[in-house]
Amino acid sequence: MSKRQVEPPFRPQLEGKKDLRYLDPDLLQQDIKFDEMLDN
Repeated sequence: MSKRQVEPPFRPQLEGKKDLRYLDPDLLQQDIKFDEMLDN
């Protein structure tokens, strides 16, 4: 699971829809991949 808990600034169109993003597996996977990119 991603350790980043804040709303990512690179997806402003989902502002105010944080819970929706975490209910959507595809968006969650995008976040995890983005975190891995930042970590490497």
